[in-house]
Amino acid sequence: MNELSQVENFNAKIYGTAEEPLFLARDIAEMLEIKNNRDMLNNVDDDEKLMSVVSTSGQNRQMWFLTESGLYEVLKKNGYLPLVERDDLAS
Repeated sequence: MNELSQVENFNAKIYGTAEEPLFLARDIAEMLEIKNNRDMLNNVDDDEKLMSVVSTSGQNRQMWFLTESGLYEVLKKNGYLPLVERDDLAS
């Protein structure tokens, strides 16, 4: 995740585990000023996103999350990271 230091003002809460971090899609869309997070999610492969239940304000809600590779995909497609091979992201 060292590449995230290149993204100005990147400050997202990390869910999941250290080995498999997850990022709330709505937060990422807001941070990157993407107006429609559904469009953002439609441009991400199914294995790079997942829906999970989050408790907010005392209510359980289903919310979309991006995996680490999904986050990098969104960042690349929106010009925040240089285009690199997917294999390079794993190292």
